Order: sequence, then structure tokens, then C-alpha cells
Amino acid sequence: MCFIDDLNMPRLDTFGSQPPLELIRQWMDYQFWYDRQKIEPNYIQDLQVISSMGKPGGGRAEISPRIVSKFHLINYTVPSELNMKKIFETIATFKFQVFDEEIKNLSEPLAVSTIALFNLIQEHFLPTPAKSHYVYNMRDVSKVFQGLYQADKNFYEGKEHIIKLWAHEVLRVFADRLNSLADRDQFKGFLNEQMESQFQMNYAEHATTNGEDSIFVDFLNENMKIYEAVADFAKLREYLNEKLVEYNQMPKVSKMDLVLFKDAITHVAKIYRVLNLKRGHAFLVGVGGSGRHSLTRLSAFISEMKVYQLEVTKGFGLKQFREKLKEMYEWAGYRGKDKLKTTFIFADNDVVSESFLEDIQNMLNGGVVPNIYTNDELNVVREGVKRLFKKWAQGQEGVVETPEALLEFFYN
Repeated sequence: MCFIDDLNMPRLDTFGSQPPLELIRQWMDYQFWYDRQKIEPNYIQDLQVISSMGKPGGGRAEISPRIVSKFHLINYTVPSELNMKKIFETIATFKFQVFDEEIKNLSEPLAVSTIALFNLIQEHFLPTPAKSHYVYNMRDVSKVFQGLYQADKNFYEGKEHIIKLWAHEVLRVFADRLNSLADRDQFKGFLNEQMESQFQMNYAEHATTNGEDSIFVDFLNENMKIYEAVADFAKLREYLNEKLVEYNQMPKVSKMDLVLFKDAITHVAKIYRVLNLKRGHAFLVGVGGSGRHSLTRLSAFISEMKVYQLEVTKGFGLKQFREKLKEMYEWAGYRGKDKLKTTFIFADNDVVSESFLEDIQNMLNGGVVPNIYTNDELNVVREGVKRLFKKWAQGQEGVVETPEALLEFFYN
């Protein structure tokens, strides 16, 4: 069985056709392709093809009726609000089962209000050429609940704590994508309406800190990691300045001469939050010189992560890019010993070839870039990861050390 994802990704050629899809159609029609050296057919037998694709638009093309006619078609419609509510209410209920009774009762209104905001933002903030990244899907709703899962039952007491956290996560997931103050103010109006209707609270009084938008971090508590609102902004500024001095004292780093004003500090907190989410990825949009690289390096330093960034030189191509990816994969997989956490900064100037973006997309979707390792290299990887695999397997039932299991563990 052959699964082909993103079937409508190949770009149309000059004549409006998509040669990769025509090759697939040829096999579906005739069950063979020609061996171009021997000029004879190679038959591929007992194969089934399953494909998937998003609807056309945003880089995805319309595909030819010739290839559509070869498939049975199944459309995945957007789940109904009732289904979405059921999904996210269940996720919240599982998290809150160890909390106080008052917090347990929040699962349903949190799901309802998050979905309502999701519908409002899709309706009012449509993508335009100047706002092409105003695209939302159900993954964004799940990210809000991923943020709620950072609540600690020993420190979050009562409804107010959870609602403040929820409002913060909603702003991080939805409002941070909005690139004008007018849009952000409008969204806060929607958020305030939901808080009043579902929780009988308002944003200004219950979801801000000292009259300002709340900032949540988990590194200011000296005794343990607690994800909580910053009560003392001056303390946060002092901590980040200390970390900046520490960073600049490290050998072999480019010194960063930064002024940590209010917006810079909030951006560090936002980037740090994403880096420390499980498989968290951030897309930083801004003009050159606005501190995207520097603030990411500082956030990664606070997170104790190794930073990788490309050094594009003359002749830098796909081969060199993939060598860098392999180096990064192996550090994160086993070479980093106890410090495996890794941040990869990939800038617009690094896109020497569009094929780089295909590899990045594969990394973001499934974590794996296909076919970058030879068989000999994979054997080296398996040997390198064995020690960590055995340590991990001790607490797992029914785990057998096979080449496939070692490789899957490495990619995870």
C-alpha cells in the first residue's frame, strides 16, 4: 500500500499539467512504467494507492479530472460544533479531574467559549495579501488546551486562576497572529464577551496583571518550575538582563548588545513559551532588525537548548542543507548526551532553494525528512541511540529492540 500525502502540491507546468500526477495515473491505467534504458514495461503488481490533500488554494493546485477519476473520493468535512465541543471538553475534563470541584465544572464552558472564539476569528479576520498568515484550523484550538495542560493542581486554586491562564493562552494562540493593534483590540472585545457570557467575569478585571496584559513564564519561581503569571515585571526584566550577561560571557558566541524594553521582554516570554511546548514551533514575522534572532537565542539559552542556524556560503545547496539537518538530528537524538533539547532558527535569507522548504514542511508535519540517510548512516544512528533506547525501554512493557524500533525512537 502506497500512501501519498498532499497530492495537489506539484505545481502546474507551462501547459497546465502536473507530470508527477500523470506518472501515477499512468500506473493506475496500465499497471506499469517503462524502463527507459531497456525500453520495456516494468509491471508493479498488488499495489494500492491511498492519497490525501487539502482543498485547493494557498499553494495547493486544482488536480486533473483524469487522476481524480481513478480514485474513490471521501470528503472530510469540518466537525460540527457539537463534535468539537465533545472533543475538547473531554480533553479538559481529563486534565481537571485532579483539581478542585469548582475547576472541574469549567471543562464545558472552556470548550464552548474557545470554539466560539475560533468561529469569530475565522469570520472576522480573513487572509489578505497583507495578512496572508491569518489562517486558522482546529490545530489552533488544540494549542489553547495544550497551554491549559501546563496548570499545576498544587498552585492553581479556584476559577479565577484557570480563567486567567485560559485567556492568556487564547491570546497567545490567536491574537499573537494579528499584525495590527486594531485587530488585537477587536479580538480582545470578542474575548471579553465570551468571559462575560460564560464565566461572569471580564477581561480587564480578571485576566490582566496590574492593569497590563498578563505574561506567563515558568522560570521565575526559584524552588520549582511553575507556569504562572508574572506579578513583578521589574523582577522579570532583572532576570532576563542577568541571563543576557551570562549569554554574552559564553565562549564562541556573538555578543548581543540588547536593550530589553517592554515589548522585547514580552516577546522573549512568548518565544520561550513556544519552545518549551512539546514539539513547539514559532513563525516570527517582522521587519529586519526587530530582534527575531537575538530574542530567540536568548529564549533558547534560558531554556538550556542548543541553537542551530545555517551559515549560507557560496555553493551552499540541498546537499549541505541536509548535512546540517543530519548533524542537528543526531545532536537532538543522542550526541547531545543529557542536553538534547534543540532550537533550529531558519530565516527567510536561508531559503537558497525552494526544496529547503519541502524538507522543513516534512520536519514540521512528521518530524522526519525522507531519504536523507544512507543505510550505512542509519546503522551508525542505531548504534548511537542504543544506550538511550535501553534506558527508556526499562519502563515500557513489550518493547523489543529491533532496527525499526531504534529508528522510530531516534526520530521521536
